[in-house]
Amino acid sequence: MKPTARLFAAWISPALERALIRPFFERFPDGELFVVGGAVRDALLGRTAKRDLDLVARGVPGSTLERFLKEHGRVHYVGRTFGVWKFDAGAGADSVDIALPRTESPMKTGGYRDVIVKSRADLPIAEDLGRRDFTINAMAWSLKDGRLVDPWKGMADLSARRVRAVRNPEERFREDYTRMLRALRFAVELDATIVPATWNAIKKNAKQLVAERGGRPVVARELVAKEFLKSLAAHPAAAIRLWDKAGALDVLMPEAIAMKGCAQPRNFHTEGDVWRHALLAVEMLETPKFRREHASGWNAEVALATFLHDVAKPRCQKTPAKDKVERICFPGHDAVGAEMAAAIIDRLALASFKAQDIDVDRERVAFAVRHHLLAVHGKPKEMLATTIEKHFFAQPAAAELLLKVMFADGSATIAANGRPMLAAYRALKKRIAEVAAVRGKPGKRPAPLLRGEEIMRLLKLAPGPKVGEIVAALREAQLTGTATTPAAARAWLIKTYGNG
Repeated sequence: MKPTARLFAAWISPALERALIRPFFERFPDGELFVVGGAVRDALLGRTAKRDLDLVARGVPGSTLERFLKEHGRVHYVGRTFGVWKFDAGAGADSVDIALPRTESPMKTGGYRDVIVKSRADLPIAEDLGRRDFTINAMAWSLKDGRLVDPWKGMADLSARRVRAVRNPEERFREDYTRMLRALRFAVELDATIVPATWNAIKKNAKQLVAERGGRPVVARELVAKEFLKSLAAHPAAAIRLWDKAGALDVLMPEAIAMKGCAQPRNFHTEGDVWRHALLAVEMLETPKFRREHASGWNAEVALATFLHDVAKPRCQKTPAKDKVERICFPGHDAVGAEMAAAIIDRLALASFKAQDIDVDRERVAFAVRHHLLAVHGKPKEMLATTIEKHFFAQPAAAELLLKVMFADGSATIAANGRPMLAAYRALKKRIAEVAAVRGKPGKRPAPLLRGEEIMRLLKLAPGPKVGEIVAALREAQLTGTATTPAAARAWLIKTYGNG
């Protein structure tokens, strides 16, 4: 990867060039303007997707810089504590964050942004870069002379796919424990290796991820959610393995770690214990087979629900030796698992972070976990059309998630013959198609052919449970095509129940 100005063409629009960059150098010929942070890293990787742009302006006093920015657009402090201005020139120009070079004196609480910031216009850019988390993020691109500033050899680490803390990793993480999670996320996203010193510091300090100060988490749960879900959205199985190996899952999601060593009946699960089964199911998401079955693919929510679908098996396990049952079984693990999955989402604030391919809904995930055994236990060929409608038509987004989890689960359930157990899933899909042929596509619920009051008048019935049973029976007749019009419904009711 050779840095050239052309790499930044997608990041710095002509509008931004006209509104900010050209006027800056005309006004301050001795000043310097640098692109810093993730934009440099991503541009050097050849990424062109839009992202926030961070600039550092050097050689211009803060008060002078602020006046200049106000002359050319709208300006406000992102945070006065950090001396950062957000500049918006309008007229098609992207908004950017602009700061003076600065140093940070950490309070060493491990809390995000628990630092004392000192900005200085004449501070060398190399010193500003020295306060950053990882070498791959500690590079700057000079907009003045088109050169890469790389005092910490971030370019070499980026080329070799290495994640390395700037300076001492122990100190860097004590400044902000969230950085440990960022290291894991970068390793997953870049398919990179975390260098030994940085890795050892993460493992040593992983328990700090659940530390509290004054009754509140040192590492905000919203930040945990952001880093975990972005990891899942990149490569879910690799993310789970790395977070586990680092010790992060052990402290953040111990319910999942309990799946390790939880035995399953060999006649249904030759793949191994519950942990192995869960990882196989998650691995399935990134395969061509999954994409052929579900053209819309997977996202972080699908990965999370798939990983947690059997999370209650350790808690619900019964064995012949301990419980005098015929074989290992897990009664109620679907219902208990739904409650556990919802609790995990709440505890880690996993519904708080939204981004592309990341939108975890607590109720959807719980729904998928609660009903992931529907095909196995429900005998799809005999399943009532009203049951199909309830689970797969009333809530299309939840139904889609459920089907994806079912497919991943069945694909990772390896029978004694070495084949995945997908027969029940296939039968369920066929039954859904049969109902859809009569009912129509998921979404708006077709109106009932007759209301309860009409049925009561027709059959001369008083209010009571019997009316509810007949309403349900008529709905079944409607969904199976037995009665398709109000007149046909009346005829069916009289034939089936008489007219009083």
